[in-house]
Amino acid sequence: GAGGCRGAASAACARPRPPACRPRPMAMAGAAPPPAASVAHPPASGALGQHSFRVLLYDLRCDGLAADERSDYYLRMDFAGFKAFRTNCERGASSVQWNFEAGFEYSLASLEKLACQELRVQCLGRGSEQPLGEAAVNLATLACGPMSVQLTLRCRRGGTSVGTVSFACQMRQRSQNLTVTCTDLNLIGHGGSPMPARLVACCSLEGAGAQLALPLSETGCWPGPCTLAFDTTLGDLLKAPPYEFLRFSVINESDGYEGEAVVEFRRAFPSERGAAVPFRVPVLFAGSADGQELAEPEHIGELTGSVMYQNLPTYAQMVGGMCVDGQVEGGYILIEGLPFPGSLGQPPPLWRDRTEQQDDDAQMQQDEEVGAFDESQLMKALEKIPLPRPWEMRHVRRSRLRSRCGGLGRPYFADPRSRRTTFVDPRLLPEHWDQRIDPQSGRVYYQFDVTRQTTFVNPRACPPDWEMRISKTGGVYFAYSPTEQSTFIDPRGLPEHMSAALDRHGRMYFMDHTAKGTTWNDPRDVEKEPTLTRWRRAEHERWWKDEVWQEIERQVDDVARRDLRMDLVE
Repeated sequence: GAGGCRGAASAACARPRPPACRPRPMAMAGAAPPPAASVAHPPASGALGQHSFRVLLYDLRCDGLAADERSDYYLRMDFAGFKAFRTNCERGASSVQWNFEAGFEYSLASLEKLACQELRVQCLGRGSEQPLGEAAVNLATLACGPMSVQLTLRCRRGGTSVGTVSFACQMRQRSQNLTVTCTDLNLIGHGGSPMPARLVACCSLEGAGAQLALPLSETGCWPGPCTLAFDTTLGDLLKAPPYEFLRFSVINESDGYEGEAVVEFRRAFPSERGAAVPFRVPVLFAGSADGQELAEPEHIGELTGSVMYQNLPTYAQMVGGMCVDGQVEGGYILIEGLPFPGSLGQPPPLWRDRTEQQDDDAQMQQDEEVGAFDESQLMKALEKIPLPRPWEMRHVRRSRLRSRCGGLGRPYFADPRSRRTTFVDPRLLPEHWDQRIDPQSGRVYYQFDVTRQTTFVNPRACPPDWEMRISKTGGVYFAYSPTEQSTFIDPRGLPEHMSAALDRHGRMYFMDHTAKGTTWNDPRDVEKEPTLTRWRRAEHERWWKDEVWQEIERQVDDVARRDLRMDLVE
């Protein structure tokens, strides 16, 4: 059998050469008391003091068997004396596969017993009760290791190898009463005004039918605790993609739907059990304006609060990897602090959501967030910058609740060429670029007038001395004017104290303005996606603000020069 579990502690591809670079010129005082705490529970199930696992065995296969093609084989499996299975007979030579699947619920009183119990597998020939070979793996390794397992079949006498057996085993510990508690909920409109409303909370997990209704609060405040409980596993709770989440529907005083806020479990999960995690998520309204369906939901406010988890399962299986005779190869641990197979000297690397998302989607998301800037001076200055033709600015119609929060609805932009709308502001594009909307998908794209090529990658926010271009074949590249070199590597998204440059051979290096040094090492290569996203957003916001003020200064200078010319004429 394999070892038990330990408590967790904390080829380069040739690229085409880019084109040569040629330089060109809260709660209010005196408010009514908040609503009382609310709780929603699922139906009670299961015996107290029992630890329950959902087990599924499938994809059974034997390889390397020494037999002829006329041999018939079957497998006998014993799951810790709790369940026993026998497959049908299959004919094969060295490799045999069974179309077999078994699912059941496994319960035990103490988790410590997992390391002492085994799943045993025997391979037998038709009509024989003596196994050709057998293998075993302990249940602790299955509960916290990879789902894919490969074991060596050995003779009872002598222990020589007669082949291998491989299978998949899902062994997911359930929590029949996993509790999610939200406290200090605050609904905030634009400008920081409280939004009077009531909330309806529900969970996206399949089978989590419990729903929680929070009563009308004139101050948009629910101190809580507000609790939902349901039956699930850690793997189901924290999977991605897609994310599982709590949805808060915002209902106004007239029982009209205003929008919803989503708190994703994986993005609001503590590194230590029992700790509360603060969150701040947007409240979005999807609807129509001026008879046209909005390309993007309207941002009407924010929901803040804290979330805490109780009765979490102890075990969760690893993501990916394979268990080979008790030794783990590859794979990731789902979250920090989980048990891991005893054969590993240290915890496996932490799994991160690797949902493939192209750079253009990330850039578009950053642009959309620019509309949420809450700096009144910047927004007033932005109003003085004209839209490029033929774009038109409109404002989302506001319901009575949102009108009470003050101001016009969020601006959006209409493109008469495609008859579509978007929240992505078409202003402040670099020279030779044009923003458009695809009439079929509604996605924003950009045209480079020099080559007449298009891309979904946003050309904005390039650092000083850098410029994004598109080649005649449609490839996006970045030109660096000081050395007249170019590269396919995006120079954007670095921390504020660093910048990218190209040497005279076109090699990218990085300047650290704090340490006053340079390096070949890209700081983005060693950071996780949340940090990279934060860097990109911060850089984009800095760029946007600088561009707005520079454009205003250019307009002031133009007016001053025009007035001076008129004075000279007079």
